[in-house]
This record gives sequence, C-alpha cells and structure tokens, in this order.
Amino acid sequence: MKAVLDTNSLVSALLIPPGPSGQIILRWYAREFELVVSPDTLTELDDVLRQRHIRKKYPISESDIENYLNYLRNFAEVAPGLLVLDAVPDDPKDNHILAAAIETSCEYIVSGDRLLLA
Repeated sequence: MKAVLDTNSLVSALLIPPGPSGQIILRWYAREFELVVSPDTLTELDDVLRQRHIRKKYPISESDIENYLNYLRNFAEVAPGLLVLDAVPDDPKDNHILAAAIETSCEYIVSGDRLLLA
C-alpha cells in the first residue's frame, strides 16, 4: 500500500509526534505502508520548517530538520515530479500532491486540505 502525504501532514508529524500525522509516520517507520513524497513537497517542507515563527514555537534544531529531510529523501519513494496537472484550480500549489500520487500509483492521499481533497 502506498500513500502520499501533503506538506502540512509532514510538518505536523515532526512538530507534534503524538498527533495523527506523527502516528502515520510511525506506521511508515514500522513499514506498514510505503510513503511517497514529491520533490515540491520536500522543497516546501524545508521552507516551512525553517520559518522563524515555526522555529520559535517548536523545539526543532537545524539538525532535526536536516535529519528529517534526509530520512524522507532516502527512505520514502520520491515521485519523479514530471507530471504537470491543473486539477486543483482553487489551490494550484497542491497539484504536485495529486501528480505524485498518479506517478507512483498511490492508493491514498493524506491531507487535511479541503481544496485538495475535493
């Protein structure tokens, strides 16, 4: 089984490990499913985790961010990022999530974004 997680889910997993997204990542660590990320997701995740207000509110270090990103790059399936879609007209920056799911034949998309899920 494969699942693609959106950026917000991946951010939440690192910042709030006991939360729902953190529990999903624990299941991935336990090899209960294959995690898929897009190249755009990794870039966005890096940008979000380095934002000043995030770093002030949550106790994450530079090495925490680097380790998390490297773990994802090395152990998640990274979609090729070649498919370009225009499937989320109200939030086009989310198109890469759907594209990654299609490129890698994912069965699930994990997101709390109502525009993406619609």
